Amino acid sequence: MQTGASSSPSGQVQVGSVVALWRYPVKSMMGEELNFSEVTGRGLLGDRQFAVVDRATEKVGGAKNPRKWGSFFDFRAAYAETPENGCEDFAGSNHASRWDRRHQRAS
Repeated sequence: MQTGASSSPSGQVQVGSVVALWRYPVKSMMGEELNFSEVTGRGLLGDRQFAVVDRATEKVGGAKNPRKWGSFFDFRAAYAETPENGCEDFAGSNHASRWDRRHQRAS
C-alpha cells in the first residue's frame, strides 16, 4: 500500500492505494484474489460468509485450533459464481444458520 498523501485537482486527498484484494468465503481457509468487489455494510460481498461448524458442540472451527481441526490453510475456498448482494446469510446446514443468528445477536 502506498502511504504518502497526495492531493488531486478536486481537493480530495489520496492516502493510499489497493495493491491486492482478497476475499475469504470460508472462515479460516485460504481465499480468492479479486479484481473488484462490492462493499457492503458487512465488508466485501461474500467474505467469510461460511464457516465449518462442529455438529456436536455447534462451535465454529478455525485455524487457531489445529490439533482439533487440522490445517485449514491447506484448503482454498472460492465462489463458482459471484455472490449477489442481499444473499449474505449462511447457506447449508441448520447448525451454521443457528450459529449465524447467535453471532449476529452477540455483535
